Amino acid sequence: MTGSILMYNSKDKTISSLHGIAKRLPIISVLFAIGAFAIVGLPPFSGFWSKLYVLSAAADKEMIFLIVTILAVSVIEIVYYFRVVSKLFFAADDAHIEVYRPRFNAMLSMTILGIAILVIGFYPDLVTGYLHNAADILLDKASYIKYVLNADLPIQ
Repeated sequence: MTGSILMYNSKDKTISSLHGIAKRLPIISVLFAIGAFAIVGLPPFSGFWSKLYVLSAAADKEMIFLIVTILAVSVIEIVYYFRVVSKLFFAADDAHIEVYRPRFNAMLSMTILGIAILVIGFYPDLVTGYLHNAADILLDKASYIKYVLNADLPIQ
């Protein structure tokens, strides 16, 4: 969502038109950077733990091609997102762009997501228990089949 608000504020809908917009939309820009760093998988953001778990599982199964693919995609993500973040924060401000402020609902939802990214990044154990339980339930085929076949459905 932060990316769409930033692009809405750009004149020709390109990354190069976002030069220095962080000076006029600092909260949106910081929230975009938090989301970008989570996607890239930088610690302490939440995306780090998911990439770490996937890479660990791939290493346990000796899936070298998957590991190389994940790492190659991560390098591409880092180059792309760091380029965007550097243009937002470190380029000269393009003062003739008219800035549109997002609505309260948009700011609230983006802020909640940004906080969740940071909280899960710093305290991943808050969600890993739920994720392990969900994975165990999904992988227990016998219980799932038994539950589905013995379900007491109302007859209409």
